[in-house]
Amino acid sequence: MLLHTRIHTGERPFKCDVCSKCFRDRTELKRHNRVHAGDKLVACDTIFDTQEKPHGCDVCYKIKSLRQTGVKHFKCDVCSKCFNKKANLIVHNRIHTGEKPFKCNICSKCFREKSTLQSHIRTHTGEKPFQCVFCSKCFQRKSKLKRHIRIHTGEKPFRCEFCGKCFTRRDELKSHTRVHTGEKPYRCDFCSKCFSQKFTLSQHLRIHTGEKPYSCDVCSACFTHKSSLKKHMMLHTGEKPYSCDVCSAAFTQKCQLNKHTETHTVEKPFKCSICRKRFIHISQLNLHMKVHKEQKPFECDVCSKLFKHKFTLLIHKRLHKGQKEKPFSCDVCGKCFPYKTSLNLHMRVHTGDKPYSCEVCSKGFGNKAYLKLHMRVHTGDKPYRCSVCNACFSFKGYLNLHMNLHTDKKPYRCDVCSKCFKLRNSLNTHMAVHTDKTPHRCDVCSKCFKLRSSLKRHRNVHTDKTPYRCDVCSKCLKSRNSLTRHMTVHTDETPYRCDVCSKSFRLRNFLKTHMAVHREDRPFQCEVCKKCFKRKIILNVHKKTHTGEKPFSCAFCGKNFVKKYNMMIHERMHTGEKPCRCDVCNECFRLPSELNKHKEIHGK
Repeated sequence: MLLHTRIHTGERPFKCDVCSKCFRDRTELKRHNRVHAGDKLVACDTIFDTQEKPHGCDVCYKIKSLRQTGVKHFKCDVCSKCFNKKANLIVHNRIHTGEKPFKCNICSKCFREKSTLQSHIRTHTGEKPFQCVFCSKCFQRKSKLKRHIRIHTGEKPFRCEFCGKCFTRRDELKSHTRVHTGEKPYRCDFCSKCFSQKFTLSQHLRIHTGEKPYSCDVCSACFTHKSSLKKHMMLHTGEKPYSCDVCSAAFTQKCQLNKHTETHTVEKPFKCSICRKRFIHISQLNLHMKVHKEQKPFECDVCSKLFKHKFTLLIHKRLHKGQKEKPFSCDVCGKCFPYKTSLNLHMRVHTGDKPYSCEVCSKGFGNKAYLKLHMRVHTGDKPYRCSVCNACFSFKGYLNLHMNLHTDKKPYRCDVCSKCFKLRNSLNTHMAVHTDKTPHRCDVCSKCFKLRSSLKRHRNVHTDKTPYRCDVCSKCLKSRNSLTRHMTVHTDETPYRCDVCSKSFRLRNFLKTHMAVHREDRPFQCEVCKKCFKRKIILNVHKKTHTGEKPFSCAFCGKNFVKKYNMMIHERMHTGEKPCRCDVCNECFRLPSELNKHKEIHGK
């Protein structure tokens, strides 16, 4: 009963003097001492040979090791490995010969050792004879039980010789050691990329095979990694388990919380002497200073193009090498990325996660850079200046678009009709002219559009929101583009000039409409009256004279109009709006034509 009680108490009073391991009873200790066979043992002052006296001195039971390391008499003829016992050498030789004499009667699988066969048979029988004394969990193999018990005892016998970190299992130590040695023994057969862990290789192979073994029970979306499925499930549950202790902002991933926490806790001691912006690390400040200095120290050795950052140069070099390796794949839409950080940013498109919030209007952003750009809307900051006309812009992209006004280059050519464009986006938009596909459907009225941007503009018809307000006349508009177009009413700026007659216009569309005046051909013919027109939009308006259709209705009196412009002009009678202001006497008018007629008075 005393021995049984020690199972519950964990008491182990018998200690090995060689390795300090403890046991519940003397019999286990004596059996254990055989492990140290091959040693010369000292008990009292007398030396005994292990084989003659394997259990130590009968008087004091004390055993001290005089271990003769390296005494292994049985040597392999193939690889020269040495063993203490002949039986171990026989088993080892089977690695070279491929001999597997022990066969499973159930599945016919063969094994080199009898003990391995016995363990294997338990996978068929389900037998688990080895039980944990702490939690009663059962195991098929004694070695697995031994590993499991270390969870309860906290024992970590395997120590890293490089950093001193300890591990419960030998294979964990082996994997960890590769961090120090840099060894990557697992190689991908598809792309030759090497990995330090077999598990990491298995995950990587799914990029090539397309395997997505983890499926969402709600929407059936499939994923390559279990962790990706777990993150995806938060879309359905709305769960955001990581919460900020300072401001209570919640996040789906711990890394997002860690990055957010820096905004509260991390000191920013490094300040830019030019714009006073602060940074956490001096390396960030050095990187930032290149913005002011326009320094580009990294040169492409192929085309001599200069770059501010080394990583930008590396990305650029792929254009020359034809390298298109994008190992990081999105589990939702399959899009691939060259860097994991790019994939993490992209995933926010699917998760809807917007961890960066504007302090002025509370608008959320998935990318810190987008928030930074957005803040210019509130600050009015326009750091990008045109070198030709000194016009300033909030974003570099707007400056690039503006610069096309000062150049005649049109490098993007349509393969169908040979029309040329200044921007790639303009060419992509134009290509929709040559197809009848209208893939973008409105959820409200089912109207279809060729372009996503057209659908986006159309959706404003179904909403009463007018978030963009004119600072001059307080008029509210539904889109930023509408506000930009409207602002030209209050200025005399006419940047769009006709190459034929030099007439200038406020908007590009007005110039485009005007250019039809100089055309000789009239390619658009009415099917009813055979009348021809220079522009398709004029033909569409003309067709309504035959159908009697007047789709634009005044919101105040219900009067209908063929053209939207006519309706807008009419509504000014109800609102009293007079957006056209005279620069000389500040008198206001409803129509530009009225303003132009009035200006003749001052001209006289």
